Amino acid sequence: MLVRDIVQNNRTASLIVLIGLTVIALTFIVYEARGRSAGRSRPGRVFCTVDDGATVFEDSTEKVPPFEHDGKEAVHAAMFVTKGGDKPFVGYLERCTANAKRQIEEARAQSLPVPMVSPLMEAKKPLDPAAPWVADSNREQFEQVTTVVGPDGSREGLHAISPGQR
Repeated sequence: MLVRDIVQNNRTASLIVLIGLTVIALTFIVYEARGRSAGRSRPGRVFCTVDDGATVFEDSTEKVPPFEHDGKEAVHAAMFVTKGGDKPFVGYLERCTANAKRQIEEARAQSLPVPMVSPLMEAKKPLDPAAPWVADSNREQFEQVTTVVGPDGSREGLHAISPGQR
């Protein structure tokens, strides 16, 4: 029996199935639309700071850190939350090395692929102006700097967040 025959012989059942499928489709559409604006990251955005992580703001991922923001040097701020989703905090700061930044910007200006540069990144602990920037080529120290500890001293249940997430 063809679908057409089934629909013609069972109009009430067919109407119920059609309404059900419509409700499911609309539910999915609403769920996706709400999910994109609440709780999902915003593509092309990253957390940044100009005051060693005391405050953060969002900016474009197209800007290679360090970059100027309101007359101050801005760097990326790696943001985290605890398992309970408490207040987000800065786990560490990161920026490109001067050589890497120059090469990345030159490649972008010429619409070329970004070259592999080493060392590429430097990281430091936040809220400590005296803390040194550590290059990613110094694997052991870099790992120590980028190993995040929560406000309670724990390393358990932490996860990184992007703009738009909590």
